[in-house]
Amino acid sequence: SPSTRRGNVWTSFDAVLQVNHGSTAEPVPEPYPIGLWVVVEAADETPPFLRFSRRGFLVGAVTIDDVAYQVALSDANHDAVYGAGDWWAILNSQAGAANDMAASRKVGDFAWADRRAFRLELEGTRGRVGRLVPIDPGLTPEEDARARDPYWDDKHAERAERPVPFRHDVDAALEDAGSRNVCCFLDFETDWCGPCKLMDRWVYTAKEVVAAADGVVCIKVDGDERKDLKERYEVGGFPTGILLGPAGAELARFSGYRSVEDMVVFFAQAAEGN
Repeated sequence: SPSTRRGNVWTSFDAVLQVNHGSTAEPVPEPYPIGLWVVVEAADETPPFLRFSRRGFLVGAVTIDDVAYQVALSDANHDAVYGAGDWWAILNSQAGAANDMAASRKVGDFAWADRRAFRLELEGTRGRVGRLVPIDPGLTPEEDARARDPYWDDKHAERAERPVPFRHDVDAALEDAGSRNVCCFLDFETDWCGPCKLMDRWVYTAKEVVAAADGVVCIKVDGDERKDLKERYEVGGFPTGILLGPAGAELARFSGYRSVEDMVVFFAQAAEGN
């Protein structure tokens, strides 16, 4: 049943595929639940393709040092074959496998059960049988967490009293920047963009970034609502940041998540453009 959201027509449905992990002579069927969805601008538009994603993940039980854990396995590349490169995690059974698997690792990499490290070795391609092999990674869980977190420095940056003062009245803000002859920053985002939310939380609240953006008219642009501006500035993904000089010329641009350090450098170009 299609629905209209934010100017687009959406429809989605679930299905279960049967994937053969054996041979033609001796098939080994495995159910593979998926969700499919289509997004088009008009109901009579023919989509060029259907999008799909794996539904759920496999879960098994294991006991380590008399403590019950669950081992979760998820198909990372949507090929219905479980092996190297797919996601796996060791979850405390008390918390349950419904966790968001934030601590998941790729098969071939190790994971932690409390303070002990293990690798997962799978048998076959179905993901139904495997074993945990203890290893010594040569570092503590805390050291490992810091080394793996690409947002560590941003999360621990000094916070400003107030975040970057973004304006949402796009047209009025652009006119204001032009009348005052100052640079403006267009931050193209959507309400479904994960990296956009991360930047709002960790980057635009950092004291260094707020200071660097001082004097720049900063504007949030919803790329789904303002398709005219998205097309005008040739925005292909989110987040996309565009720094405009006082005369409206583009001074700098980025696409994708940018760190606190990156944004300080980015805003420094406003001082050169003024």
